[in-house]
Amino acid sequence: MFLFLPLWISDIGTIVTILGFAFTIWQIYKIQDTTSKIEEEVKSTQSKIQKVLAISDLSKSSETIKIIYSYLKEGNYEMAHAKIMEINDIIIEIKEVPALKNLNHINRLEDYGKFLANDLKKLQDSIIIRQGPVDKDTLVAISNDLREISDLFAKINAQLKHNNDD
Repeated sequence: MFLFLPLWISDIGTIVTILGFAFTIWQIYKIQDTTSKIEEEVKSTQSKIQKVLAISDLSKSSETIKIIYSYLKEGNYEMAHAKIMEINDIIIEIKEVPALKNLNHINRLEDYGKFLANDLKKLQDSIIIRQGPVDKDTLVAISNDLREISDLFAKINAQLKHNNDD
């Protein structure tokens, strides 16, 4: 029965197969294009989220620095030490955010992180070794470093907010 089918039916089958294959290739291309666009949008969204989180951390840090000042003034050095550790963590986190690498002031964070680590060591020595009040020079150094870090955070925060508006 199938032996007597006209040859043009086989030609139509070949054309349909070729068109189906071309359509499949076109669909694959569209899917790849859509996937790459989605990946770009995901990266852009991640970058925006990281910037918003950085703005939040930087905004909270100014209040934390005020708390540190009050702890130092009251002689509550253990709590001041713990809060300085929070500021140190913020510095570490912000330095590692890829979306922030191109900011003007970000490279200065490395230096301030070192200053803060030195302040933490001095404070820790005073708490553990001397178990008494922290000497005035150490308090002045910590206060100066915190003020400079606060100023730097404010500059980075302003730059982030300005860049976020664009």
